[in-house]
Amino acid sequence: MSRVRAAFGAGVVASLLLAVALGDNAAPPAPPTDRPAGDRPELPAFRQARLRQPIALALIGDRAYVANRKIGSLSVVDLAARKVVAEIDLGKRLSDVRSIPGTETLLVVDDETHELLLLDVPAETHELAPPTVGARLGVAAHPVKIAVADDGSRAAIASLWSRRLTLVKLFRANDDSPPTIERVVDLPFAPRETMFVAEGRRVVVADAFSGRLAIVDAETGKLLSEQRVPGHNIRGLALDLDGRDLLVSHQFLDAEVHTDHERVFWGNLMQNFVRSVPLRELADDAPDRTVDYKYPLGRPGSATGDPASILVTAAGQTVIALEGIGELAIRTGPTKPFLQRKLGKRPVALALMEDGRRVVVADASTDSLAILDLDDVTVGEPIPLGPPREPTLAERGERLFHDATLSLDGWFSCHSCHTDGHSNGSLNDNLGDASFGAAKRVLSVLGTDDTAPFAWRGITSTLDAQVRKSLQTTMQADHVRDDDVTALVAYLKTLESPPGIAVARGAVDRAAAARGRAVFESHGCAACHAPPHYTSEAVHDVGLSDDDGHAEFNPPSLRGVSQRDSFFHDNRAATLRAVFEEHRHPNGTRIAKKELADLLAFLESL
Repeated sequence: MSRVRAAFGAGVVASLLLAVALGDNAAPPAPPTDRPAGDRPELPAFRQARLRQPIALALIGDRAYVANRKIGSLSVVDLAARKVVAEIDLGKRLSDVRSIPGTETLLVVDDETHELLLLDVPAETHELAPPTVGARLGVAAHPVKIAVADDGSRAAIASLWSRRLTLVKLFRANDDSPPTIERVVDLPFAPRETMFVAEGRRVVVADAFSGRLAIVDAETGKLLSEQRVPGHNIRGLALDLDGRDLLVSHQFLDAEVHTDHERVFWGNLMQNFVRSVPLRELADDAPDRTVDYKYPLGRPGSATGDPASILVTAAGQTVIALEGIGELAIRTGPTKPFLQRKLGKRPVALALMEDGRRVVVADASTDSLAILDLDDVTVGEPIPLGPPREPTLAERGERLFHDATLSLDGWFSCHSCHTDGHSNGSLNDNLGDASFGAAKRVLSVLGTDDTAPFAWRGITSTLDAQVRKSLQTTMQADHVRDDDVTALVAYLKTLESPPGIAVARGAVDRAAAARGRAVFESHGCAACHAPPHYTSEAVHDVGLSDDDGHAEFNPPSLRGVSQRDSFFHDNRAATLRAVFEEHRHPNGTRIAKKELADLLAFLESL
């Protein structure tokens, strides 16, 4: 009997939804949605035609447990038999799954219900029995990644929009006490990738959008240090063979390089890297920063858009999922060059099998797994997670949004700059404003459907035209298909604005926000940022100008404005407070200290 089952009782679901994690204003988790119309309920779930979109996987023995984001299910795959043996509907939008070392327990997080699920995996003698839920634990809102300490004693849950890390005590020696939340840590950025280091005493947390890394003390929850690596879109963390260096897969968008054919072709605009950062650089008592090293991926004619999950074996082999081009980058030894192997469409997750010689890969666009043999560097035939379903127009657009092959040679995708639909926060010198020479901040496309016109100067009137222009002049696509534009627009129209930080944390001060709304209105902010979308169709001169002398800009929407980490067209304001205190936006406006506190409370509620 597993320790989860012992703690909670066989077959009993313990609901531990904690107000401290979700906040007083957060909605309770919703029950799983009905399955898509047309599914045949008499069929086992894994035989139903559904779009699953696997996002993560964990291994226990020869079984792979695959978290399916689109429908909130968990697929169980017998890797020896190369077939799915079960599929369990667990929630609404699963975002990660991890196994606890030394146990028969899985951890799963649901981004929409804000839960951590502990699953009891049956012994192999009961091969037809699926995992069962041993506990549901409420965590900080919008959990996206799980890290588990090597000794299985603790887990860390990174929550995106609430900008929090939930530290969970799992198991104690000779103690069957149920898992409990130890503390919830506020972070200075929206996190995604996370892992334990220093024998479980520290947690590394990476910014989901820019290149920030933080170290958190796993015992106290104290934020020990924060560093920044040059770049953005950190999608993979791993320790190197000797455990001294942190390997980081990420991209770098050069603000000094404009988006013409030559610069995109040579990989000068968007570069894809594995960066090696000595852990001592990230320590709280680190001396002056030392030099880290970066390994460039790709070359002209064979680019490597969107490097993501990274895995290092005990033999020193390194595998990287090249999410944007449907390939794997494989280094057969610490000093060997990377080889590339084709694998499906969008490999998003890697897991090493017990023999240390094979890697299981989940592909989000083909709803399948594949196995990489490290001995001969070959990829086996895909293992489908179920019968395919024809994607909707918007679902096809989502696949295109993450497809770096739309760009010249495959250097980057839409997702590379607009990470998960949001923004990498970098500057880019493109033709969005019809000229080169004045790089501007990459805008979020979350909630963009209601914010026409588009680009900083508002010179593009429709979303269709903006998408076509981006494909042609920024991504330097060889050929732009009308149906691709239509599908991308359909997908963009499904993207909602992110919640304000106060909303995500369940900490809206309603009285202060109401006063802040009055300040917003009394200072004329609504003239440019008009409710309900908090933007307007006109361009306005607010006392700023770009490097080309343009002074009139179309105001970005303020919905989710507190989820941005820099402001104005050139990132001149580092915080939302600095917009008003340092830059006196707009046009030298002075706002009293008490009024500013209320105004910020209002903006954080949007």
